[in-house]
Amino acid sequence: MTEKRRFELVEGSSSKFWEIAVDGETMSVCYGRIGTDGTAKDKSFASAAEAEREASKLVAEKTKKGYAEVSSAGAAKPAKAAKAEAEDEAKPAKAKAAKTKAAAKTEVPKAGSPEVEALLEAIRKKHREIAAQLRGPASAEALKLLRAREVPASMLDLYAVHDGSEAELLGAYRLLPIAEIEARRAEMNEILAKNPKWRERAGAWREDWLPFMADDDGQFYCFDRAGSLDGGAPGQILSYDHETGAQREFTSFDVFVDLLTKLAKKGLLDQAAQEESDENQAKYEELYATAQNVGLAKMPAKELKKTIHKLDSMVEAAKKLAIALPLARQYPAEGDLWRVVANSAEDVPDWPLTAEAAANAERLTPSRDRPVFASTLARALHKLGRDDEALAVVTTAVKTKRHYLAQEIPTDTAPAFRVRCLERATELRPKVYELWFLLGSESTDRPQRKAALEQVVALCSDAALIRFNESHALPFKEKAEALLAKVRKG
Repeated sequence: MTEKRRFELVEGSSSKFWEIAVDGETMSVCYGRIGTDGTAKDKSFASAAEAEREASKLVAEKTKKGYAEVSSAGAAKPAKAAKAEAEDEAKPAKAKAAKTKAAAKTEVPKAGSPEVEALLEAIRKKHREIAAQLRGPASAEALKLLRAREVPASMLDLYAVHDGSEAELLGAYRLLPIAEIEARRAEMNEILAKNPKWRERAGAWREDWLPFMADDDGQFYCFDRAGSLDGGAPGQILSYDHETGAQREFTSFDVFVDLLTKLAKKGLLDQAAQEESDENQAKYEELYATAQNVGLAKMPAKELKKTIHKLDSMVEAAKKLAIALPLARQYPAEGDLWRVVANSAEDVPDWPLTAEAAANAERLTPSRDRPVFASTLARALHKLGRDDEALAVVTTAVKTKRHYLAQEIPTDTAPAFRVRCLERATELRPKVYELWFLLGSESTDRPQRKAALEQVVALCSDAALIRFNESHALPFKEKAEALLAKVRKG
């Protein structure tokens, strides 16, 4: 494993870090504000050499943006020490913020619309740290520039009170100041101009998109004034990933504001709160998924039934896709159409489309019936190099499903990634001998194989555990004992 490298950017209001390490075919990055644990992501490659090349490329990009590498000692600082150091450096800013907060007690700026004011009030009550990081009102000149972009009134109302945020507002995303919105948009348009072939990619960047929220890893929430992505509604909100392109998230900025308000009232805007418990994570996902469905068109029931019957009778994936995809775009609330798109896109294969369609189909599946498309979604995300997201999908599926858990472990993936999924699955469901058997069969680590197979034998020897399932369990025990004998011989 290569030594973890740490880079920091401390200038103006920015105080951020970015870390990277390569372990064989896996590249790991972690980024966030100095003094926090940050957000970690893993990505798998076909070879160790490819992982190293990608790491070198990312390091070059970060240093170009002004990040400076710190010493290995600095990189090894524990979070508490880093936080203390960052706090010392930030004392003047904190003193200024304290004065601002004191002033705010006597006069809190009000938004023009009740919806935006409801959001800000919820943030002040439930997320005081976020409220303290909201910037002051945008200037008249900046608002004039934003108005020229034909943004909705609610967005103008928000910026009239707060011109962005110093830190994260939703998860890992900051609300960008208007000047930074223009800078990010110009940067993306310049990249597109230099690489015109990118226009041919699915979800490729469009010049008129307006990135108003961003994380530190090249991902945005964008305002699509013309509804140019997939023939969507004018004013829709997109999520944009620099690696996989854009996809529609919400039908309007007002829907997005309503979601933020509901999350704020539940105390679920920041990532730490979302991940604090399974209950919090489930509530966050439920609110987010509900917002994604607001305002989506549905196909007439008789027409839908006839269409699905026709599509299911077809054999060739590309022809199915040619019919199903435009309809799914036109009627994005129809899970059956997205099911056909997901399965056909996987057969083609078109992994970005598979991920989008599988996510939509799963979201539109009644909660009592999930998971249905988790394995397909996880496989697609893995193929796109988004292993941390893929593993999260598998984790949710294993936690949720009661039977046939082995089906939730994606196939046709890199062996190392599949072993990671099995490790997580056995950790979550330690009494499921089928999962231990797969781990013992597929792991390349001899001690791990031995331990997993021994666990299979132990579980299948537990009379109480297999009481009503002996005919299924005993063959696993026999196969595990045979493999275990080979492992012990070396």
